[in-house]
Amino acid sequence: MALMMANRENEQTFRKQILMSRNSYLYRVRQKLAEATHANIELIKMGKLAKRSAWVKFLRFLKFPFAQKKIVNVINFIWVPLLLTSTQVFAHESRPLYLSIQEDSSQHYTIILRAPATLEAADLPELGLPQVCKIEQTNPLLFELGSSFKVICEQSIGGQVLTLTYPSLNPTISTMVRFQPLGEEEQVRLLSPDQNQIDLEAVPTWIEVAQDYTQMGFEHILAGIDHLLFVCALLLLTRTHRKMLAAITGFTFGHSITLALATLGLAKPESTLVEVLIALSVVFMAAEILRPQKKTMLQSHPIIVASFFGLLHGFGFAGVLAEIGLPKEFLLEGLFFFNVGVELGQLTFISVCFFLWLLLNAICNFSIQQVMVGRTFAAYLIGVPAAYWCIERGMLLFVGG
Repeated sequence: MALMMANRENEQTFRKQILMSRNSYLYRVRQKLAEATHANIELIKMGKLAKRSAWVKFLRFLKFPFAQKKIVNVINFIWVPLLLTSTQVFAHESRPLYLSIQEDSSQHYTIILRAPATLEAADLPELGLPQVCKIEQTNPLLFELGSSFKVICEQSIGGQVLTLTYPSLNPTISTMVRFQPLGEEEQVRLLSPDQNQIDLEAVPTWIEVAQDYTQMGFEHILAGIDHLLFVCALLLLTRTHRKMLAAITGFTFGHSITLALATLGLAKPESTLVEVLIALSVVFMAAEILRPQKKTMLQSHPIIVASFFGLLHGFGFAGVLAEIGLPKEFLLEGLFFFNVGVELGQLTFISVCFFLWLLLNAICNFSIQQVMVGRTFAAYLIGVPAAYWCIERGMLLFVGG
């Protein structure tokens, strides 16, 4: 009996030793894991502190006037040379190739082929005349890329087919055709880039007018950097969705009114003055962005301010539409669908801005300080080119250009 008790005690002691060794092993493993986790946490904290300290240093650096001056110099260094080399491209350049055919006397015509500033001289298309016509004289245009032709035809050019042959592929440029027969109403047609044959007898349908002028309005707003910068400033200044919607609605309402008035001939402001005021409106918006702590006019009355500036931008749209021209048969339809294209382009730009902001914010998780610094950069990026446009267009205004 005593022997059995001794064996049982030995067995229990052995089990306790196994459990203690197993627990000690688990304890050591847990301790190692805790130490490694603590070390990782410390490394993460050190990295965050390093990033935070670098960010704080950068923010403190931006408070100094010389730092802000350096930012402006960097932006000027990037923007201004680009503007000097391609000014016309920045000032809403979506104009088509222009072909004007005017009958001076019976079967005697003056034909002008003028290319937009975005087209290189090597890409200028060659004008092909019908067999019944021949060129008497050719003169290059003085201040624009293109030529003027004096043409004699054996019979009326009306009903004939002209061709445009590009040296390579058509660089996605539409063609505006104006045909003025002697003693008759002017015919205006807008041809898509894939149309290289010009039938002077064909009359466009309202569906073709809708497609062509919607595309022109869409391309114009997306190529108009000054208009896009203004819309971008609107998005930065309106801090709530309600005010943003009100500002965009007011801007749309304003430019739709003046676009219609100017196109229908009810208002004809000086185009150069309008361009100067448009640039000034962008400068004003950039200055408003730099005053985040103050209650700005746009924040107090978004519809009124945006509608007022929309009136100016509408005159700018009308200037381009006047150069493009509208078909006499579908004057109101062309005006309506050009405005539809402008609105579609504007909504596309706003959607892209929202998507980029949501994407960047999801990736970087910006703090309030980072957002404020980003607004400051955006204000300079918007204001610097706008100030340049003010000077450039103002000089044109005073010299009578």
